[in-house]
Amino acid sequence: EWLPYDYGRKQVTFCLGIKVNGGLVAIADTRVISGNENISARKVTVFKHNGDSMFLMTSGLRSVRDKAVTYFEDYLKQREEPFDRLFKVANAFAAQLRTVAVEDKLALEASGLTFNIHCLLGGQLAGDDEPKLYLNYPQANWVEITKETPYAIIGSPGYGKPVLDRTLKYSDSMQ
Repeated sequence: EWLPYDYGRKQVTFCLGIKVNGGLVAIADTRVISGNENISARKVTVFKHNGDSMFLMTSGLRSVRDKAVTYFEDYLKQREEPFDRLFKVANAFAAQLRTVAVEDKLALEASGLTFNIHCLLGGQLAGDDEPKLYLNYPQANWVEITKETPYAIIGSPGYGKPVLDRTLKYSDSMQ
């Protein structure tokens, strides 16, 4: 007997954000599985803002990600005053995520899907004393990744988490 594997309910994304003394490292796979389709898509978005760069990596429902990122890009274009701190960017993205939740969460749940998106936002803006890395949850709240916990994995954490737990330290070099 053969039973189809339900990829739609399983996290297969792998995104890793690392904060070490020398800066940030961000890696992500490109695999997207939807039903029986297996395609490649970018899961890292880089934003230029007032001469600074920041990145956003996501896991979860692709439709939620695409809508939230589109709303956020539009918000950045319309905003007259530049952000000076990355936590303010995390708050602004969270606001867009809440908007998407209001618009789509009930319809997704009625279809049997969970409103699901996790994000890693990283970079350094003019007012930040060092590079910053934030983990945003589906509820649009966030935590900062710090030297005490120098990395975060979103999607499938089984890929390397035990090794990182045993070996990665904030004092490690970028190499």
